[in-house]
Amino acid sequence: MSEQTITLQSVLAYIDGRIETLAGNKPYVTSRAEELMKAREHFAAMVEYPVTFAEGNEVSGVSIQVYSDPEHQVPVGIPVATDASGEATVHLISGTYYFKATKADFVDYQGEFVVNHAEVTVPFTMQGVEHTVTFEEANTLEGVTIQVYADSEYQEPIGDPIVTDADGEATIDLVSGTYYFVATKEGYADKADTFTVTAADKTVTFEMEELFTVTFEEANTLEGVTIQVYADSEHQVPIGEPIMTDEKGEATIDLISGTYYYVATKEGFQNKEDSFVISDTDTPVAFEMETEL
Repeated sequence: MSEQTITLQSVLAYIDGRIETLAGNKPYVTSRAEELMKAREHFAAMVEYPVTFAEGNEVSGVSIQVYSDPEHQVPVGIPVATDASGEATVHLISGTYYFKATKADFVDYQGEFVVNHAEVTVPFTMQGVEHTVTFEEANTLEGVTIQVYADSEYQEPIGDPIVTDADGEATIDLVSGTYYFVATKEGYADKADTFTVTAADKTVTFEMEELFTVTFEEANTLEGVTIQVYADSEHQVPIGEPIMTDEKGEATIDLISGTYYYVATKEGFQNKEDSFVISDTDTPVAFEMETEL
């Protein structure tokens, strides 16, 4: 609160006190009361009240310029900037005002507000400028479904899924920020990754990897063997859930090309550990369980 405002409030309090002492309806009393009311209106019009601009998403660094005209030709004071809480404050006398809020990579916001002998909060929300994000599948694979998310847990989808075209491309418009996506297509392993949009169009290159069927075949067609596949030889990184052999002694899992490890278990039998390699083709893995000694 400025010293001028404090002084004016003191003057108004004095005038109010004088008006309260007047009593009766004699002409001089009425005339004096009218004079005091005019003086009060004059000084009240000079009192400044705090106006707080509050950005809905607490965006800092938004520059706000207040104007006295709707054409934004007559600025009132100098621009103020929102703080870490998305707020900025100016002090204004009663009246109707207009403002423009600006920040790089955001759409300009224009609004109007009224100060009526009291402090005011002016809420507003900046909208980010959208940029085109182009997903490009490395092998121009068509028909890949891509869902973009706002969170790394993939619980907050953004818009509807998009699908790559004949050139292996799909586009979506997004504001600046960090995003996550999952790309899926039947016969291929899901592809999950992250990307960041920074005030410009963005290209996100990714590659889908084809799945191949691995068929475990127990030599004696033993049913009920549990098989867990791992990505590492220490058996610390399991891939998917365990699978179990059927009445033919077989169990299948779909995997991309690479080297894998597995452990096969069944009560009454020794554990079987081994590795196998997939090289761009369906792969049988023969093994034999041996009874415990």
